[in-house]
Amino acid sequence: MDEKIESLIVTIESRLKKWVSKFVIELNLCPFAKHVVDAESVRYKVSMADTELDLMRDLESEFNLLEQNNDIATSLLVVPFLLEQFDDYLDFLDSAEHLLQDSELFGIYQLASFHPLYQFAGTAPNAPENFSNRAPFPTIHILRESQVEQAVKAYGDTSTIPTRNIAILKKMARKQLQQYLS
Repeated sequence: MDEKIESLIVTIESRLKKWVSKFVIELNLCPFAKHVVDAESVRYKVSMADTELDLMRDLESEFNLLEQNNDIATSLLVVPFLLEQFDDYLDFLDSAEHLLQDSELFGIYQLASFHPLYQFAGTAPNAPENFSNRAPFPTIHILRESQVEQAVKAYGDTSTIPTRNIAILKKMARKQLQQYLS
């Protein structure tokens, strides 16, 4: 692989790891994240795809890798060169969900979505709650359904997590929230 591309991949991966560490874990937005990060069972995969077809192939490769390697708890497929517009990302995510269904992997894996411009329906573009699903790059988080079930069982009532996260994020200044994405 070209040194420039390799360096770029390392930089992108580093930014995402920093976001996971400083935002997701330190703010405890996902109470399950610290365990898998500490266990080094998170895979960070930077997709170099510049077409949706290539990205779909990368996603399928991630499913295949997870099927073959139970040591990987979860995979973050980072998409730095595609899906810059949030609506395009949502359209692709819909196609990714169809791939799960068609591959008979629905119920084995689930997808979580993160995007720099993430916006929940009915919210203002810069509403603090949108930051709960914002990341430095468009990212598709592939989770093993069985591990999600175990984590939920151990944690208890997970229905309070979104409300708690919104309260945490609303206490922060927009500039501070934006810094987590850089």
